[in-house]
Amino acid sequence: MYVHNPDVLALLASAAILFSGAQSDTKTFTESFAKRRSDHPSAKVDPAISQCLDILIAKLLKETSAKTTSADVEMLLKPYSEAVSSGDFMETSYRNLQGAVSRGFGRIAVGVHMGAVSRLRVFHEADESPIPIPALFDWVYQYGSVPILMHGGDILVDGMGFQDAGVRYGYRLWFLHPLNGKYQLTKTMSGIWTLAESDGDYHIGLQGQSVLVKSVEPPTSFATDSSTRLITVHTTYQPVSGQLKLVSREVKEPAVQAVDRWMTKAMKSPATEMEKRFAKAYGKEPLMVEEWSEEILFSRPAKVELVFGKRFRFTLKESGKGYVVTGLSIK
Repeated sequence: MYVHNPDVLALLASAAILFSGAQSDTKTFTESFAKRRSDHPSAKVDPAISQCLDILIAKLLKETSAKTTSADVEMLLKPYSEAVSSGDFMETSYRNLQGAVSRGFGRIAVGVHMGAVSRLRVFHEADESPIPIPALFDWVYQYGSVPILMHGGDILVDGMGFQDAGVRYGYRLWFLHPLNGKYQLTKTMSGIWTLAESDGDYHIGLQGQSVLVKSVEPPTSFATDSSTRLITVHTTYQPVSGQLKLVSREVKEPAVQAVDRWMTKAMKSPATEMEKRFAKAYGKEPLMVEEWSEEILFSRPAKVELVFGKRFRFTLKESGKGYVVTGLSIK
């Protein structure tokens, strides 16, 4: 085939250079990967995997834009994934590659992970020069590093916990604020959540400039299965002067929380006749709940029902300090 159009020739030459560069890049990645100490990450830095993480970050820095989607990122990382894939592997294995890019406010934040280890880097958008960030993001063990650039260049880093199985997971959140040419860590949070059942069901969400954080605060007087979200708490934060300030905290099952506290006290040191009756029927060790329900109606007593073989029905009234247990029936 003969091509005489100079523009087409230039395009073909450019494509050839990019293809050659991609091949070389993947080859370097594969060679470094082969030098890893193990397939299973640990808290100790593996120099070979560290180089691999840098290669993936450089790839996403150079070949993404403001229009890049998560699907685009997956496609960019696909050649690297294919180069090191080896049949079935665990989610926490180094062979599991993912990445995320956030752009805005003159900055580019790139997070990648290989199995249960992640790394975060931040760059100036104008010349792609690095911006210093806390050293903890060099090698984040057991948590992801998904960046979310916010107004003014603040960065919320979402660290979902890595695990090979299970529905319930732990997470960490870090808030970074730019100051004097580098990023400072101004807040760290952690929590528990369960795998999303639908869109918008994740442990973190943005509402304008506010950050909504969801968590599960398990009861202490009884146990639930790992998929049950009880007791759930929604906390809203607002970035203010480089800090993530608390705006509101809402317990979604306030009556259940009140019952849990009452049960905990009654199990340890029953004082009233109702507490003694409960302790005799329930025992002193937490049981696995089979069913639960909460009913809160305006101007009526709240009701909570917990089933542990026996059916415990609690009646509660609202006071200035929250709900108070006033009645109990056991069947």
